[in-house]
Amino acid sequence: MQPSWRFALKGGIANPVGEFGMKSGGEDGLAEPGFVLGAQVSLYLGSGVSWTTSASFALNKVDDSRIIVPSGTTVEAGSWFTVWPMTGFRFEGRGSSSFSLNGMIQVGMMIGRSPELTVQQFDVVGVAAPATGSSIAFGIGIGCALNRTFLLEVSYLSASPEYDILISAEGLRQHKEQSKGQDCCCLCWVCSSEATKTSTRRPFVIDQTSRKDALILDCRSTSRPSTASAPHWLLDVGCSMFIWQPS
Repeated sequence: MQPSWRFALKGGIANPVGEFGMKSGGEDGLAEPGFVLGAQVSLYLGSGVSWTTSASFALNKVDDSRIIVPSGTTVEAGSWFTVWPMTGFRFEGRGSSSFSLNGMIQVGMMIGRSPELTVQQFDVVGVAAPATGSSIAFGIGIGCALNRTFLLEVSYLSASPEYDILISAEGLRQHKEQSKGQDCCCLCWVCSSEATKTSTRRPFVIDQTSRKDALILDCRSTSRPSTASAPHWLLDVGCSMFIWQPS
């Protein structure tokens, strides 16, 4: 007999897939495998169906070594932080008390925080500050329950938030001649010809422009808002343990 409701804690690996984890060094999320922690409450409705509400958060570091920059330029990136409050239904197949298969489908929200990105070339330093974005999220999973206590599950989570990122730069003019004949690395779209426009782009586009264009960034201080579109696709491989369930 299934308990009427159960409470579980979860831990696992958050593996980025698709554009969120691509390593091309261009317009992708460049996320590395991270970890996920969460909790869920399940209310048994009957006939193997449970209403499941969950909340989890995932942390994925950015692989800044894949961001393509000219020589003499340094780049540092932080981590993607995402929270997934979700609700939906779990379907448990017939099995023994020690083993059963089940599937899950959920809908909810994803609230994310973009990583801080710092690019430095000569005395010019550009910073893309962390920003918060959210969107509708979907999840689907399949797993197996062991002894009605442990749940091993693989879940696919998907969301497409947009982040309003504030990009700023500071620098001196003393390296005008030093940069002559070299490419200028410009943080995202700070010093390219697109800098005066508000457009939707991917988070790690670093423009390489001529020295003439570089002088747009080569000033005491400048700041511009930009919008970045960042699809979040996670393959969540985890284990849940039901720590409380009525007898």
